[in-house]
Amino acid sequence: MRKTKMCRMRSLLVAVGLASFGVPASVAAQGAYGTGPQDFWVPAMSFAAADESGAARWTNMGFSYYVNAGALAEFFTAAVDLPAGARVTAMECSFNDTSGTANAEVKLQKSLYTVGTGPSQTTLATVASADSGGFQEVATTLDETLRYRDGNDRVFWYLSADMPADTAVRLRGCRLTWNRQITPAPGAATFNDVDTNHQQFQFVEALVAAGITSGCGNNNYCPDAFLTRGQMAVFMARLVGLHWPN
Repeated sequence: MRKTKMCRMRSLLVAVGLASFGVPASVAAQGAYGTGPQDFWVPAMSFAAADESGAARWTNMGFSYYVNAGALAEFFTAAVDLPAGARVTAMECSFNDTSGTANAEVKLQKSLYTVGTGPSQTTLATVASADSGGFQEVATTLDETLRYRDGNDRVFWYLSADMPADTAVRLRGCRLTWNRQITPAPGAATFNDVDTNHQQFQFVEALVAAGITSGCGNNNYCPDAFLTRGQMAVFMARLVGLHWPN
């Protein structure tokens, strides 16, 4: 009886996404996998000047703080390189603003390009330094799921920093808080024995959509069947894409 319960528990763990099955503790501790919150840091050194004339000067002032040392205010941009499906819930930027007359503003931007129509842009979140605020962390919340392709639309996500021509206004970088998500369940079931009302329906369908499982035959998933070590190897190898030799 005890062995049967253990086998069924293993099958359930696979169905809900293999959150920690076989993942080394050191990797799990880094938050690289799972649906918990993670931090994505975009340092100021990753920002590039939007001015193609070369007049803008993005200068390191020490301790990873950068300023616009050019003669005019300028936009600097940095790509947001997160996996598709990432849910961004907060943005926090680190400034050092000792100017009494100017401040910096950073925006999270979504640039949408529709084939045959052209580009459009949406601002999702904005934070700004406070004049004479010194060292400061400025944060805001949001709820945005990142997609890079949606039908004929192509999407590019980036941070845009509007920096005055004032070396007393400095940016160190921005932190995005995000988490992985399990894809929403479809309207119809793939398997006869895991219908839309089944407790694990969403998780099983996520495995199907990711190409991790094709069921146990005859249009069934066999959610209560034992899981062998051989079957576990198939799930795990498909999950992480093992193994492609150099």
